[in-house]
Amino acid sequence: MKKNRIITTIFASALALTVSAQVSNLSIDQKGHICASDGNSIWYANNPASQWVSTAPPIGNKCTWINYIAPKTLAMCTEKDGEGRVYISSNNGKTWKAKKLASSPCSAAFYSDESGLWVSFSDMDIYHTMDEGRTWKTIHVPAVPSAHITDICMLSAKEGLFGVSGNKILHTTDGGKTFESIPTPLDQVLRGGVRLSDDKTPVSQVMRIGRFYIVKQESYFVTSYDNINWQRIPDVTYAAITEAGTLMTVLSDNSIQEYDDKLSRSWKKKLTDDTKLHSVNSICVDMNYAYVSFDDKIWRSDGDTVNVFTPSDIEGKHLSYTIPAPKEIVTATDTKTVVKRSEECEKAVNLFLKGDYDNAFPLLNTLSSDNDNEILENLAYCYEEGKGTQQDYAKAIQLLARAANNGSDYALLNMGYYYLNGWAVKKDTLRALALWERASEHGYDFANQNLANHYAYEGDVEKTAKYIGKSVALGNKEAMYKYAMLNMDGMGVKKDSIQGMTYLKKAADLGVAEAMTYIGDSYLSGRILPKNSLLGVAYIEKAIEGGDIYAKKFLARCYIKGEGTDRDNKTGFRLLKEAADAGDTEAYNGVATCFIEGVGTLPDPEMAIHYLKLAEVSGDTSASLKIKEVQNIMARTQSQKK
Repeated sequence: MKKNRIITTIFASALALTVSAQVSNLSIDQKGHICASDGNSIWYANNPASQWVSTAPPIGNKCTWINYIAPKTLAMCTEKDGEGRVYISSNNGKTWKAKKLASSPCSAAFYSDESGLWVSFSDMDIYHTMDEGRTWKTIHVPAVPSAHITDICMLSAKEGLFGVSGNKILHTTDGGKTFESIPTPLDQVLRGGVRLSDDKTPVSQVMRIGRFYIVKQESYFVTSYDNINWQRIPDVTYAAITEAGTLMTVLSDNSIQEYDDKLSRSWKKKLTDDTKLHSVNSICVDMNYAYVSFDDKIWRSDGDTVNVFTPSDIEGKHLSYTIPAPKEIVTATDTKTVVKRSEECEKAVNLFLKGDYDNAFPLLNTLSSDNDNEILENLAYCYEEGKGTQQDYAKAIQLLARAANNGSDYALLNMGYYYLNGWAVKKDTLRALALWERASEHGYDFANQNLANHYAYEGDVEKTAKYIGKSVALGNKEAMYKYAMLNMDGMGVKKDSIQGMTYLKKAADLGVAEAMTYIGDSYLSGRILPKNSLLGVAYIEKAIEGGDIYAKKFLARCYIKGEGTDRDNKTGFRLLKEAADAGDTEAYNGVATCFIEGVGTLPDPEMAIHYLKLAEVSGDTSASLKIKEVQNIMARTQSQKK
C-alpha cells in the first residue's frame, strides 16, 4: 500500500451497540499509530498487534468521527445534548481542547494533509481550518430547503465534492467561493433512467477517482464525470477512496476489492469466510496495509496475508485511562471570588474562533488569571493584532511567556518571532533560536521549519539538514522532498542518490507534486532510475494534477517526441506554452523554438523573439544570439518579398 494523504473516515449512521461494540471509526497516522472508536470508547495502539489503550470522549460527549491530522494528533467530532463539537488532542487522546462548537450535531467531516480539516454541523455551512483548529474559515454553501451537508470529499486544496441530504451533489473548484450542481442518480430516475426504491433518499457519500464519480444514494452508483450516466454498482455494501488514490469496496459476499483510477481491479481478499452480512464502517490505508473496520474487529491485509484484530480485548493486554472532569477556573474580582466553569472557557474560545473579538476579548481577559494555555494564546493574539482591544506587543509577549512556562510550544514559537523582530523586546536572534529549539525538542514541527529556514538563509547546510531531518521524522511530506534533494546534492548530509530517491518516493506517495516531477524526469532520462517512459509520463501527469507547473515542460517534450505517449505536437506546444506563461523560465527557449520551426503552431518569428527576450532576461546566455538569428531571417524574408 502506498500512502499520499491521511485517509478520511466517512460518517456512518449511528449503530445500536450490542454485546460487542462496533468499530465505526478508524484512522492511522504517518507513524503507524492506529485509532478506533465505537462512539462511546476510543482505543489507541502503536499497531493493531500491540497493546491497546482505551479512553472515552470528553465527559458527556459521543464520538461521531475521529481522525489523525498529524502524528499522535487527533481531531474528533462529538455530539453532546444535540450540539456538535470539534476537539483536538496532541497527545493521542489523553487530553482534548474544544476548537469548534455549534448548536447542531456534526453531519460530515473530512481531513487530508493537502486540504486541511473540513466540518459541517447539520446545515449548509462548512468550517475549514489548516492549523489544527486555531483559526477557522466559514464557507457558505448555496441553501437547499430543509437540507444539510451529508458528506465532504476534497480532491485538492481547492476542489471538492459535497453530498447534500436534499438530493444534491455540489462541486467547487475554487475552495468554496462558487459551486456547481452535479446531476444525482435520483435526477436520472426522474428522467426515466435507473430506479431508486425511495425517491427521497439523500446523497450519503460522494467520491471521485480518476475520471469517475462514485456516490451512495441508497445504493452505490458510478458515472464518468464528463458524461453523467449513472450505473448501479451491484452487491457493494461499503466503498471508500483511500489516500493512495485507489477505490476499495466491500461486497455482499464479504470480499474486499481494490481498484485503480481506471476502475481496474488490482487485488481481492475475503473479509471473513462466512456468508453473514457484517457491518463495515470505515477503511484506511498506511504505507504497508489496508485496514477495514467491521463489527467489533479490524481487518488488515498487505494484499497477500490477512489478519483480524479485536481492539477492545486483544489478548487480555487492554489498558485504559480516564479523562479528568473539566476543572474549575477561579478568577478574582474587586468584591469576591467568582467560580467560572469550563463552559465560560468554551464560550470565550468559540467567540474567538468565530472572529467575534469584541465580545471574546473581555471574556478572555477575565479568564486569563487561570493558566489555561488556549485562553492565554488567544488573548495574546488579540493584543498582537489589535483585535477587540488596542494593539499591545508588550502585553502579548507577557501572555505568551506565561503559556510557554505552562508548556505551550505555540507560545515558544511566537515568542521567537518577537525576539527575532524586536517587538516590545530587545532584538535577540540567539534567544529566538533558543525558544524555537525548545519547541523543536518537544516535537513541534513549525519550530523545525523555522529553524531550517533560518539556517538555510544563513548558509549553514549542516543545521539546515538537521532540522529538515527532524521534520521528516515527524512525517512532514514537504520536508521529505527537501531532505531528498539534500541527499541528492550532498548538502549537509553525505551524498546518497539511493537514499534521496527513497525520500522522493515517500514524498511523492504523500502527494508532493515536485517529488513526482523529479521521479518522472528520472524515469524519462534514465538518470538514477532505469529508463521507463511509460512510468515517467505517469508520474509527470500526476505531478501536473498536483499543481506543479514545472512538470508541464517534461510532458510537452514527451508529446513532441512521442516518448511514453502518442506523438502530438499541438498538445506538446500547448503544455510548453502554459509552463512558460506560468513563469517556468526553462520553457521560454522551447516555446521560441516551436514558433521558429512551426512545431505544434504556425511559425511566428515575432512571438519567438518575445519568448527569447524573456529567456534572455532570465539569464539564458544563448538567447541573445538566437534573437539575432531570428531577426536576420525576418530581414531576409522581407527582402525577398520586395
